[in-house]
Amino acid sequence: MKYLNGRDLADFIKERQAKQVRALRQAHKVFPRLAIVLTTTDNPVINTYVGLKQRYGNDILIDVDVHTVPQEKALETISELN
Repeated sequence: MKYLNGRDLADFIKERQAKQVRALRQAHKVFPRLAIVLTTTDNPVINTYVGLKQRYGNDILIDVDVHTVPQEKALETISELN
């Protein structure tokens, strides 16, 4: 029986995604971007999660923008970003 190495699989997926992003940039001049809309920064778990998304985005050549806004401005911010 062969066991699946999760780290190797994750690295393979990340590299494949980076290649796809590079291809989009070169062939079609498409620059993927992730926008994260936060309504609070009080929770360290959320901050850690957002940091992980930023780091992963950087690893696969995607720009990651974090927008921290009051709760009542969240939908407006999402509409503006779309």
